[in-house]
Amino acid sequence: MSNYFEAMTSLYEEEIAMMESELSHSENHIFSTRFENRLNVWKKISRRNHISIGRIRLTRLAACILIAATILVLAGCGLLISKLVVKWNEMNNPVNGTLDVTFDIDDPNNELEDKGFRKPKTPDGYVIVDELQDIMGLSVEYQNDNDNTVISYSQDAGVDTMGLSINNSDKEFQETTVNGWKGYMSSKKGDVFLIWSDGLYLYTLTGDCSIDILWQMAADVE
Repeated sequence: MSNYFEAMTSLYEEEIAMMESELSHSENHIFSTRFENRLNVWKKISRRNHISIGRIRLTRLAACILIAATILVLAGCGLLISKLVVKWNEMNNPVNGTLDVTFDIDDPNNELEDKGFRKPKTPDGYVIVDELQDIMGLSVEYQNDNDNTVISYSQDAGVDTMGLSINNSDKEFQETTVNGWKGYMSSKKGDVFLIWSDGLYLYTLTGDCSIDILWQMAADVE
């Protein structure tokens, strides 16, 4: 670039000297063929080093940086769009005191991993008093003979086709995160529950025990 600049500067100085000489005899000056030829060469070089994008003219380096940045942004947007999404379609039902839910599952990259039905570890002091499993789900009931508290666990398949109503009438009802997944909970004494979904299964833990026991059991099915 500096060589072209020096050459054009030298050529320009020569042409100005010729103009000053001619203007003493005439008001008109015709640029020399050598000057115009070199000027045309410079124009071609300039065009090669610039790119037009819409109405914006950029040097090739700047254009490459802009294009690369745009590609990265678009790629980032693509990653966000293609990420696994478990969408809760929710409608508050004040008449029944419930949150009515259906699900939409978007898994374009097949990220969902089916680990099958999983049974939480039996909490201390409890025993399994009932257990049932079929192709659509698993249900287990635990009982503590010391305080007569009962815990029910269920894992149901077919999340994308199910609808459910969750009791949201008590003030302890709130949204939560279980094992990294959206869910809901209530810590109301005597009627606690955790419910969440990973896109393949709906998990439910209910009982008249401490909510802490349910959290411990939920961690077993992570």
